[in-house]
Amino acid sequence: MRQNNVPADHGALRQFAERFRDDTAFHELVRNDTSAALAAVGIRVPSGVQVSYAPDAASAISMALDRAAPHAAPGGILDDSLLLEVVGGTSQRASPEEIRQFVDLLKHYSA
Repeated sequence: MRQNNVPADHGALRQFAERFRDDTAFHELVRNDTSAALAAVGIRVPSGVQVSYAPDAASAISMALDRAAPHAAPGGILDDSLLLEVVGGTSQRASPEEIRQFVDLLKHYSA
């Protein structure tokens, strides 16, 4: 997937951005089902990773902070699965390599 520290499918993110800008129907797909929009340009979202559209940084921060807190066990104790949800973990197991590749792709494009 990688060559010279550049993800091989960085062009897919460029295509995503261009379609988002130019194609009204694709723009709506991004708003309604971001994972499906990523898949439409060939970007596979790892199992258990949720991707949501945020129109701006303030909305992204609000989305992250406004998530409902999980219910703790009696005595306020969080088990490992609830703790992972609090820190942004996934509900299903994806391999660390899958998640690293997905995040690297996004980091490279935003740089």
